Amino acid sequence: MNNDKRTEFAMVVIAAVVVGMIAVAHPASIPVIGVVAAVVAVLLVWLKL
Repeated sequence: MNNDKRTEFAMVVIAAVVVGMIAVAHPASIPVIGVVAAVVAVLLVWLKL
């Protein structure tokens, strides 16, 4: 169980770093990133329930 949480946390951190890099490289894509992040968040919450 603890290992799952750690893996999940690592994936979230990696995703955040990638999103940050994309945002820096392509400022115009920030709204798209926001939409994608919202969809991912909804999916994660839905899978938890």
